[in-house]
Amino acid sequence: MCAPISSAATDILSFFDVSGSNLLGSIGANAFSRVMSKRISASREILLEELSDGTVLPNTVIEEDEWVAITYRYGRAAMEGTARLNLRLLAKCLKGDLNESQLSADRFLYYTDIIASLTREEINLIATLLRVRNLTSKDNYYSAGHASSAYQEAFKLLIPDVFRDGLEQKVCAAALTRHGLVFSYGGLDGGTTYGLSPLIDTLLSLADFDDAFQREGFNTFTDHSSDE
Repeated sequence: MCAPISSAATDILSFFDVSGSNLLGSIGANAFSRVMSKRISASREILLEELSDGTVLPNTVIEEDEWVAITYRYGRAAMEGTARLNLRLLAKCLKGDLNESQLSADRFLYYTDIIASLTREEINLIATLLRVRNLTSKDNYYSAGHASSAYQEAFKLLIPDVFRDGLEQKVCAAALTRHGLVFSYGGLDGGTTYGLSPLIDTLLSLADFDDAFQREGFNTFTDHSSDE
């Protein structure tokens, strides 16, 4: 069964109210209820903003079982405490897939597992490597030489404001290999360096990272603010 995205969006928003109230009512903890309500409200606001910006056609259709699975995963991410910036990126990926008529539960669940788990430090490193990458040609994006020079430039920009030292940055970069966002390369000095993978370009084709940063007040290079 298919439904227009306008109707699906309405159902998505209703889902948060229903699932949230049922869960919180059974637990009956005031503090927990306040936190969950705040998270549900924020995620609903973000999703509504992204789906209502005029780029998704109101008569776009989506399979019912697909958007139920997508809605559930997005709502679960919100209730588990996924940061606003990460939720914004997820909503943008959802919208991007809709615009390309490629939205499916499998794809969205895959993106959610990647994006929801990113820390602010990891996002900062990705954003910095992207900015440095823009200074070279696309032909060199995934060369070992560019990866090494870009990583060294990120070192200069992020230490000590985001990372205390080079070891902490390397730990962060190594962690990003868990989902394939970053490759490890043999460095020019014989050590190990890290560079962005083509998966980043797939995400960028769906989600405007810079717009997400701007909307959520995320300042790269020196950002230590909290999402709470």
